[in-house]
Parts: sequence; C-alpha cells; structure tokens
Amino acid sequence: MSQIEVDLGSEDANGWKTIRADIGDYGTNYGARAVVAHGGLGANLPQDAVYSTTRVDHKGAQLRAEHTYVLHFATDQLPPVKSFWSLSLYDEHGFFVDNPINRYAVRGESLNRNPDGSIDIYIQRENPDPAKEPNWLPTPTTGDFNLMLRFYWPAQAIIDGRWDPPAITRSVDP
Repeated sequence: MSQIEVDLGSEDANGWKTIRADIGDYGTNYGARAVVAHGGLGANLPQDAVYSTTRVDHKGAQLRAEHTYVLHFATDQLPPVKSFWSLSLYDEHGFFVDNPINRYAVRGESLNRNPDGSIDIYIQRENPDPAKEPNWLPTPTTGDFNLMLRFYWPAQAIIDGRWDPPAITRSVDP
C-alpha cells in the first residue's frame, strides 16, 4: 500500500481517525493534498466539515460483514454540530455496498432515539428488526468494510479534538 492509500487523519481516538488539520486549504502540504485527492475530489475546511474514519471495532479488530456492530451515542455525547452529521459505509475497496433497502448512509436527525435520548446505529447484514430498521446501516454480505462519519458545520469541540466519536462495539453474534 502506498503512502497516499492510508486512512485520512492521524489522530486516533476510539478506533476513529479524524482529519482536523491540513484539510481544505493545504498550502504546501503536498502529502495531505495527495491523500485527499486519492480518496476523493477534495475536502471542505474544518470549519465547514470534519471527517472521521474507522476500519476497526472497540477491540481493534477489522470490521467484517459476518459480525454485528452497534455505534452508540449517549445522550450527552451526540455529535455537536450546527448543521447535521451522517455515517456512511463502504466496502474494502471504498465503494458503497448494494443492500436490500438501498441505504448507504444514515443521518443523525433521521434516526430514532432511545427512551433516554441516546442513539444506537445497527451495523450488520440482516435487518435488526422492524422497529430498529430506521437505525440500520446494512453491511456487505461478505468481507471487510469501513465507516466514515461526516460532521457538517461542526462545533469547536469537534474541530479542536475535545469531542471524539465513540468506538464501534461488536455485538454478540447470533
């Protein structure tokens, strides 16, 4: 793997790598420019959007389609944004995954909340159950995958690293 094929971001917290610097306005940081160009056409300034990626669960194991996972945001730990946030799932090659409900991402404001105000996102192959389906992000049928959280118009706590996403937790597989 070449240097520009690595995950974006160097800060690692709870298994997430987050881009907070040298994004959107690269100056002479040609390495950062190359990494962003490899992963996409460009990127916003951190004041407009911050991106976090992960390929691992809470124990550092690669995310795999045969397992079930939950991303849990406690009520007091919901992403602090002034606009919206989303979670997208990609296969091991960086492409969206075909799935029975044609869902490739979930947005925070469209998710069902638990009675305590927290949010659980179910990341798995099979539908968790009809009541949980609005919070279901389908995985591939086989293989590895990765996730990207996008925070649009993030609060300063995200930009300066005082807030980080929680770890992806592997559930007990059925």
